[in-house]
Amino acid sequence: MVNLPGAHSRRRAQLGLTLWLERRIPALAYYTARSPALREAHEALLNLMSQKSQRDAIRRWGPSVTLDHLGVEFALDLRNPQDFQMFREMADGPGYEPGTSELILSELHEGSTFVDVGANIGYYTVLAMSRVGPTGHVWSFEPNPEAFDRLSRNVALNGTSRNVELFPFALGSGTGTLPLFISRYLDSRSSFVPQGRSSISVRVERADQVLNGHPVDCIKIDAEGAEQRVLEGLTDTLQKNPRVRLIVEWTWRYSNAPLWTFLRSHFRHLTAIRDYAPGGTFPVQSASQIRYFAGNLICDNRPD
Repeated sequence: MVNLPGAHSRRRAQLGLTLWLERRIPALAYYTARSPALREAHEALLNLMSQKSQRDAIRRWGPSVTLDHLGVEFALDLRNPQDFQMFREMADGPGYEPGTSELILSELHEGSTFVDVGANIGYYTVLAMSRVGPTGHVWSFEPNPEAFDRLSRNVALNGTSRNVELFPFALGSGTGTLPLFISRYLDSRSSFVPQGRSSISVRVERADQVLNGHPVDCIKIDAEGAEQRVLEGLTDTLQKNPRVRLIVEWTWRYSNAPLWTFLRSHFRHLTAIRDYAPGGTFPVQSASQIRYFAGNLICDNRPD
């Protein structure tokens, strides 16, 4: 397991500038990234921006590293641009999605149930495992076969998986199959929104049928454009768990008026998480507030 010493102050400054630029490119690209070709170019640009420091890290640490982060072990492939970004943020930055990570860790406790929709390689699944204990439960869904394989390995890396169930399919408003469009650069950008990429056919199940009335405390949804479909398949679960806290990705790439209408009609409180900005969170009253926002929303019906 890699033990990462503190970076030189100049290196930290360079890293901070790179991350700052990367997070502002999506806002600048809002007006142009409306076509499959432009989305692909945008992801290629993010990939190019990190290539030199990525090569340097591979020379120093090797292509694969295992980090101890927030009390869990996590395996990363530094040849993968998404993994390398996570590596930088865990090693030299504030941590990966620090605001969302802190929220999930504070929300879960011994005996809690966490549902991870779009688990990717398992970051939040593994965090939740460490929190809910042997009496709790984690349900983790990932339809991308390569990501699912790495999700399984990260779960196994952290010991017992008796409190975790992994599902190699997607959740939606019904059952069947759908094409999943695979990103060339970032596993987490594979999407059900047609984007001119190669695709694979994946199984889709309705979440209410899979969860089958099981009590749920916290749900995280990062479905790259399929968030509304997932939520439409969760209506019974939401109704039966009035205190559930939902964490759902909102991004200018995919989020739209119907998704906003669903969230507004089902939840009293909507709060945006600014993972990497001062202030942490801000309440959301209208869709115009988050027109250019890319991050996670906290949704719940808990008392004020």
